Amino acid sequence: MIKFKWETEFKQTEIGKVPREWGVRKLECAIESLETGNRPKGGSLQYDPKGILSIGGENISWEGDLILDGCLRFAESFYNSLKRGRIKERDILLVKDGATIGKLAFIKNVPEGRAMVNEHVFLIRTNEKEYHPRFLFYFLFSDAGQLQIESLISGSAQGGINRSILDTIKIPKFDFTEQSRIATVLSWFDDLIENKKRQNEILEK
Repeated sequence: MIKFKWETEFKQTEIGKVPREWGVRKLECAIESLETGNRPKGGSLQYDPKGILSIGGENISWEGDLILDGCLRFAESFYNSLKRGRIKERDILLVKDGATIGKLAFIKNVPEGRAMVNEHVFLIRTNEKEYHPRFLFYFLFSDAGQLQIESLISGSAQGGINRSILDTIKIPKFDFTEQSRIATVLSWFDDLIENKKRQNEILEK
């Protein structure tokens, strides 16, 4: 149940119990664009140590962090040729196939100023007139979001998800100001956790 201390009335929906005033919509209502990327012909053989970061499923942790050590890089000319898959601030990255479907990351700052996704990652760009990007990330990251993603896995032995997520995943809809407030509170906790991680790393060193 999604619940806050000032709310007393709830209703049952496809995503569980939510406050009575909330609605439920398809994911497509929150999305400006859903993109995926690519790699140059030859894949990892085209690695360029001075190139632009190419983020795949292995570069996203289950905790929502980017793991850039060992990340593939490709030539700037390839990055410039892309029409889709170039990462911007406030984008959401979602692993769409392979063994780690459902991993997510929120882009606060584009690493190194320029980066792209490969063909194993969806880039979700939020319609910010309707939804707060960080709130959308937290919902997809939640049990309610992850259960829906898991239910869509189909296809090969390792499974995969496709653009049908726009129609099949359901998300809550309510006032943008309240979305922003929820996102701010959860971001504050995320920042606390990140600071603790950094302190622990310093102590270990």
